[in-house]
Amino acid sequence: MINSSYGLAAALLVPTGPTPTGEPYSPLLQIEPSMAYQRGLPLLLVIERAMQDRANGIWIGQPAPFTPIVWFSSTISVDQFFDSVQWKEALHMWAGQVRSGYFAETGPEFEYRFNSND
Repeated sequence: MINSSYGLAAALLVPTGPTPTGEPYSPLLQIEPSMAYQRGLPLLLVIERAMQDRANGIWIGQPAPFTPIVWFSSTISVDQFFDSVQWKEALHMWAGQVRSGYFAETGPEFEYRFNSND
């Protein structure tokens, strides 16, 4: 699935119950974003503040633009988060990167030019 993608969005939220393996969150929330990172895909990562102390790997210490956006769920509602400038800016930047990657991969082998001397 990652090989046929042009970007990945993931959210690490506080789980509603324990995982079957007793981990703080599903391993897929570590594996999928890490595979996308290794392939160089644009990432849009959102982490709930309460999960920052339990997270590791791709969810911590990554340089921008892969730094996860932190949602302070105890003080900011979901609607406020999605209305925030931080979210809109990150979403638009990520969407532009995904779009650019898509066009680079699916575009024609040659580019037709008007008034070209080539």
